Amino acid sequence: HAQDKISQQLLLEKSIISSFPDVLIKLSAELEVVDINEHFYRLFSNRQLEEKDEFIDLFEKRTDIVHLIKTAEYSERRISRKMNLLSAKGSPISCEVTFVLLKNVDAKNDGFLCIIRDLREMLEVSAQLEFASQMIQDVIEAMPLRIYWKNTKQQYLGCNNAYLTDLGIDNEQLVLQRTSHQLRSDTAQIHLEPRIERQVIEQKIPFHELERTILLASGETICIKETIHPLKDLKDEIYGIICCYEDISELKSKELENQRLAENLNQSQRLDSVGRLAGSIAH
Repeated sequence: HAQDKISQQLLLEKSIISSFPDVLIKLSAELEVVDINEHFYRLFSNRQLEEKDEFIDLFEKRTDIVHLIKTAEYSERRISRKMNLLSAKGSPISCEVTFVLLKNVDAKNDGFLCIIRDLREMLEVSAQLEFASQMIQDVIEAMPLRIYWKNTKQQYLGCNNAYLTDLGIDNEQLVLQRTSHQLRSDTAQIHLEPRIERQVIEQKIPFHELERTILLASGETICIKETIHPLKDLKDEIYGIICCYEDISELKSKELENQRLAENLNQSQRLDSVGRLAGSIAH
């Protein structure tokens, strides 16, 4: 019965090692290779792993793995580090290496379990996300608009430099996680009414668009066209708002000039009509 239980335990252990999605290497207390799973050969094709030196040679820096093993042994805790391992051709593979101290029934060191996770795909995805984030930031900065966005508590999550200039602030960190009323006292009061932001967040109105006049930190007064929209996540739930506005002072000035010219033209036409009528009467 004892032999059957041991066999069952070994079989279970073998099944776990084989099915685990990461590379698993079981080592003795002397770092001799006891067992490995199939994922090792998928990650390190054409590499042999039978002896202690072959295991140590997997790592780009031998000192790193030796230090990790000693730390796991002395601390008796699960220890993880990011480091490079070497393929059969000697090219580096970015991995997360975890060491777990194994103990026997007498609570003595019975070896180690080394878990190796390939980070290349994750790092590639992370790099793509970072590139996409930087591209979005570049687009926001390049747009001829002042832009800022907030969470559902109406706290700033971000803005572009054009908006900071209008506020009279030179550091975005002085804005983040603050509401408009929590900004420092010398900041230009150009923000939208909190009531309107709340209406968009609560979807009492789907979005808001208006024209208004604001006084910038520079002392200049401009006319803006402003739009505020809700921000939604993948579940279509609102997590904030985004607001953008453009300076339409020049456009408004041209509209007023055109209106003045039109009024002058109408007045001239009326005077001309009166003149012709007076001439006809005199004739």
